[in-house]
Amino acid sequence: MGKVATIMKGSGGFGWDPSFIPDLSETKYANNRDVYAMTYAAHNGKTYAELPSDIKNLISHRWDAFDKLKKNIK
Repeated sequence: MGKVATIMKGSGGFGWDPSFIPDLSETKYANNRDVYAMTYAAHNGKTYAELPSDIKNLISHRWDAFDKLKKNIK
């Protein structure tokens, strides 16, 4: 979940990334205090295009699917 940005911001990512602000409190890592504190404090309110790739991967459905695939291949 998240919201649409009123102004497109950021140069990273692709497609609609500059237009979408994710709600970091709704990620699967929101229950992990260390990860949540690190990501929320530094990146709350930023568009996907403004997020560094390591943070974007924490909330990406593509990364989540890849991680599950990787575990099943091993």
